[in-house]
Amino acid sequence: MLGGCASEAPTRSGPPSSNYTTSLSALQDKVDAIAQDSCTTRPAVQAYPDCARYVAEVGNTALATQGAAASVAGAGELQATAVRLADEVGQFSRTGCVAAPGVAGPPAQVCGDALRRIQVDLKALRTQLAATPATG
Repeated sequence: MLGGCASEAPTRSGPPSSNYTTSLSALQDKVDAIAQDSCTTRPAVQAYPDCARYVAEVGNTALATQGAAASVAGAGELQATAVRLADEVGQFSRTGCVAAPGVAGPPAQVCGDALRRIQVDLKALRTQLAATPATG
């Protein structure tokens, strides 16, 4: 008899609320913390199997940054990086790089490349947040 969680898939209540706001300085602190994670600092092709939680945190931060940057003048580059980062997080998941233990996923190089793009854009986001005047 199979007892699993297949019928308990997480449900999503919809897109992030447009009235959710956070300050750019709080996001800077969050990105600084995420940047210290081994999923940022280790080679992506080695790190990716252990990075599901990290990728989720990056995705949440990218979405929050999109919302916060939308109301800041001159934050177009920051907004573009956050959008790209959110898309890369989605690609990482859709490609199958977040697999259950013992479940075969795509080749390591595919997931490594996907995580490397996330690492690069997280670092860009960190730099851009540091250069953006904190207004909230």
